[in-house]
Amino acid sequence: MNAPRKIVINLIQDIATPHNNVLIKQFLGRDNVEIKLWYAVSKNEGLYQWSQDITHEHLSAIIYGQKLNLSFLYYCLTHSQERFVIVGWMNINTCLLHLLFSSYGDLLIIGLIYPVL
Repeated sequence: MNAPRKIVINLIQDIATPHNNVLIKQFLGRDNVEIKLWYAVSKNEGLYQWSQDITHEHLSAIIYGQKLNLSFLYYCLTHSQERFVIVGWMNINTCLLHLLFSSYGDLLIIGLIYPVL
């Protein structure tokens, strides 16, 4: 019997938030899911004054930056077997991803939800 295929979910957002960390925690320890965290910044003290840095609270995160990051965009476009959840569009990278993924965004969401649950 073959082991179930691991689903890779890339969670892309500007900054780590407590409510998204609750979601991330739900996937920890699942053998069939791998979460990759991508943030534009590691923290924004002008916007949030949390008592601790929650960027790497559950997993190591990749900081892709707020300026155009071609290697980040290339990764997203060339890993079509992975799933992408893009939260917000506050920088050039997430704006471009929304534009590039918008033609089949609904399919990405359906593909994300049903195989995982």
